[in-house]
Amino acid sequence: MSPADSHRGDNGPGQPYWILLPSWLHASYVKRKRTKTGDRTFLADVLTAQYCLFLAFRIRDDLMDDGRTPRILRRAVDRLILDAGKIFSKHFPPGAAFWRVYGKCLAGTTSATVEVDDLQRSTETSLPALRKAYARVNSVFRVGSAAVCRRHSRLADYPMVRSFSDRFSAGCQILDDLADIAEDLGRGRWNYAANFIMRGSRAAAQGGRVDLKRVTGSLLSGGAGIALLGEAGRLIGNAFSAIEPLGLPHAAPCRRTYEESIDAMKLELFTAGIAVRRGHAPIGRAGMKGSRV
Repeated sequence: MSPADSHRGDNGPGQPYWILLPSWLHASYVKRKRTKTGDRTFLADVLTAQYCLFLAFRIRDDLMDDGRTPRILRRAVDRLILDAGKIFSKHFPPGAAFWRVYGKCLAGTTSATVEVDDLQRSTETSLPALRKAYARVNSVFRVGSAAVCRRHSRLADYPMVRSFSDRFSAGCQILDDLADIAEDLGRGRWNYAANFIMRGSRAAAQGGRVDLKRVTGSLLSGGAGIALLGEAGRLIGNAFSAIEPLGLPHAAPCRRTYEESIDAMKLELFTAGIAVRRGHAPIGRAGMKGSRV
């Protein structure tokens, strides 16, 4: 779920996209309506509730993976989700259409987390299936934006918000997979980057064993790393294209920040690949340290 917290945009350095997007939407809608009644309280509540959901699923994702999570943390997850629901209920009564979206988003994240775990256990996983599952894992981070769309009666905008979230999340997760490939392979997880390499390098795994040196070598000198960055960049670019009709003024500079960051990563990998081919650099995590935008 790292796209929610590891990948940051601009118009507020250090702000995750699930904070930025609902803030952009809300500011745009308020400006058009020329009213401020209750809007500050509403946005603050939305962002607080979204943060509760982030914490809940982050704890579940990071600490419950090994099945030995202390019971108190399990209770913390339940409490955070309950608190998020209580905050949203201040603005949406029982039976409101918002709650259908809310339930679908939470259920989508829960089921997709299990699906991703299953998909990453195989070297023959469909890459499109993994991208789709990555998007669904982050469904919970659409809740805040959905609340803003519902509050301002802009239901027609939500499909664009969803498209942005799905593409952006998948692109950012590929960046994380690129950075975490050695760690994930060490845990027996064939993430998107590892599965991508397997399609072009059968030598990366022999007899069920993973040759980390060959995998990393393919990333640096075989061009796989640059290709993965290109794929992530296309997904992120398409995400911003999806919300262009919304006319959000801060989206364009945020997009440029991502494009520049990914271009810098490509240059770093290209330079590291030349060094590896010339025998001037060891094959390790070189060239991948900047893979988190």
